[in-house]
Amino acid sequence: MANIAMQCAWADSQLLSNESLCAQLPEEILELIRASNDGRYFDTLARAALSSNLTEHLFILYEPLIIEIAARWCYQTYTEGVQSSINVLASFARILPAKPCLKVLLKEFIEMCKSGFLGGLAESTPLKLLALDVDLLSLFLVALFRLYSHDMTTYSRLVSPVQLSSLLGHADPSVRYLTVRCLALYMKLADAMVERMILKHVPEKGTIVKVDGAQAPARLFSLWEEQRWRNLAEALVKAEHDRAHSAAIPIRSITAAMFSPNTAVLGGVLVPRLKGNETGPSSVDTPTTTRNFGKLANAILNSKGILLSGASGSGKTLIVTEAAKLLNKLPSMLTLHLNEQTDAKSLLGIYTTSPSDGSFVWQPGVISQAMVEGRWVLIENVHRAPPDVMGVILPILEHGEILVPGRNETIQTATGFCILATTTETALQGSSRGGSHSMWNSQVWNVVEVEPLQPTELELVLSTLFPILQPRVFSFLFVHDQVRHLHEQRNSRTSHIRPPDLRDLLKWCRRSQSRLVAAGLQAGADPVEENILDNIFKDAVTCYAGHIPNHEPHLAVATCIAEALQVPPKRMRHCIYDRLPSLRVESRKAVIGRASCPIISTQVNGVTKSSSRPRSAFALTSGTLKNH
Repeated sequence: MANIAMQCAWADSQLLSNESLCAQLPEEILELIRASNDGRYFDTLARAALSSNLTEHLFILYEPLIIEIAARWCYQTYTEGVQSSINVLASFARILPAKPCLKVLLKEFIEMCKSGFLGGLAESTPLKLLALDVDLLSLFLVALFRLYSHDMTTYSRLVSPVQLSSLLGHADPSVRYLTVRCLALYMKLADAMVERMILKHVPEKGTIVKVDGAQAPARLFSLWEEQRWRNLAEALVKAEHDRAHSAAIPIRSITAAMFSPNTAVLGGVLVPRLKGNETGPSSVDTPTTTRNFGKLANAILNSKGILLSGASGSGKTLIVTEAAKLLNKLPSMLTLHLNEQTDAKSLLGIYTTSPSDGSFVWQPGVISQAMVEGRWVLIENVHRAPPDVMGVILPILEHGEILVPGRNETIQTATGFCILATTTETALQGSSRGGSHSMWNSQVWNVVEVEPLQPTELELVLSTLFPILQPRVFSFLFVHDQVRHLHEQRNSRTSHIRPPDLRDLLKWCRRSQSRLVAAGLQAGADPVEENILDNIFKDAVTCYAGHIPNHEPHLAVATCIAEALQVPPKRMRHCIYDRLPSLRVESRKAVIGRASCPIISTQVNGVTKSSSRPRSAFALTSGTLKNH
């Protein structure tokens, strides 16, 4: 929260020192900004930012906080009336191209207004726009023009063309002019046709259009908008520079309770969140994880594909999963594991045989369906994807759409859709040297470099996640370091196997804690039976060497772990290679060595049956027991 508190304090100081802005705000609002330390602070900013002549100024100052301000536009009570709804819509339209991540909140607002005035505009009747006064109608049409200009596909259904066409006969020429411009965008008319429509419906000379409290000549309306965007972009860059190089100022008190349900703090960055149950982070907060989450949050706000690069086991998948859970995206998130055998058709879609009549029907692929539904797609190890699969992914990243061959159909991404991919630093550098750098450039991806945890942070993480192991954390970390050191020895017999990573360590700790809890231990300092210590040692060998097929490197890793845990060589060989696993079948589970498998009941003629000793086609020899 410290980062957000500093941003609030800087913006407050800039606002309160600007006499021109203060003159446009009531004294009670200025007093609340100065002194409020609760949710009223953001309520006040949200109310002030709805003013047409203040939206952009406050957006420039409070740009990192605009997510929270916009979320309060959606849920405060003054959004219920017609004028309030149009004010909120116009405020979104003023800043949406500069902050595309607000589309998530604008979608929520439009959904909330379906039963009100805005919802009725999508229908052809009744003609509600004709009942508005000129000023409010002009405000609405300017907002609609900006939304259409930004994303015609998303907002084309906001207003029926019949509703717009009814305004072509309006008495005010500025209303007719704005209506023509909106209809031209809706119907994708050429410039010559737009000019003819303007001459037909707006023959008056010197027509003036009201824009955000100012007046602009109708013929210069497009140039006025372009200049406004250039000025806004330059002001945002300058404000970001000033914010980063500002002198130390008193920090405002900001707490998590002050934020609305539709925003989440991810690594000190505000991110819009979907409706749903609020969930707190389950990861351990360390300086490195905070930096990693902050990088990911900024990439999410940038509305591009996100490529997470880092060493194997550095936590790339973990931070994506945690972010998805915090933003209520996890239930719908799609995870893909690509390899050389992945077929692009399975991602895009194929024709399949209908089970009803045998005809061919189109079955959308997983990527196509996720695009339409606005879901997150996590692609693990994207560097392993074959070229034809990347040929499906890259157009989505570059243009936000993809053409389906043979169907004359273009699928466009819905609001909330995002592709997140993971890769390793080695693969990323190798791809760049191999001439495929265009696949990973900044025009296509937001590259997020995930930093690995420092040793002191790793100790804190293990002590927090596995409290019963706290007295033994040093031993676990020592084993992990020794196995890593063994792999780093290039002349070692284990040099060809994959390096140990954080996943191996966490898996071992998770299994060890389960064994200690199952044994009835209440605290980590309690004495542990010898057979449990043997099982913890065997779990370590399984986690770090279970994937090694050859005996010699497997023995090298097992010996390294035994030396680190001070297990005698003879006992090590007995535990790993000589001892036969036991087989015990109970009423509801089968225990094979250290593993416990539930016995699945079957139903025969509606009667549930389970065997206390399931039949086996294998003789219980030493070989079959070890393979179990």
